[in-house]
Amino acid sequence: MSQKQPLILITDDEEMITKIFEDGLYLEMKDQVEIEVTEVPNEAIRLLKNIKYDVLLLDHRMPETKGSDIAHKIRKGGGPNKNTPIIFISGYIRETKLETEGLENIFYLPKPLIFKDLSSLIKKIVD
Repeated sequence: MSQKQPLILITDDEEMITKIFEDGLYLEMKDQVEIEVTEVPNEAIRLLKNIKYDVLLLDHRMPETKGSDIAHKIRKGGGPNKNTPIIFISGYIRETKLETEGLENIFYLPKPLIFKDLSSLIKKIVD
């Protein structure tokens, strides 16, 4: 019986960063994941209302909407990702932790990102 590959949504306002994260994850996890990316926070919110993901990767500081705002919307909303694990990848971990205080199932990794750390965390979360 084949197990479904984890579906991951990457949201970062910088296209180059989403590309690096996507490529790095595919390389590190040997194509054992499915990945969707968006550079538009409002697009992420729309996707999160309709598609159930296994893990969300969020940048914190984005022009339109902060990652912490997205996390609060997800947790307060009744959508399919209300309890989905969120991994923040940010250069502002302290700020991110303060702004997501009280939210459950949140993880933090600092930029610059070490892909081995990210893949280990994802494997731990989905297993």
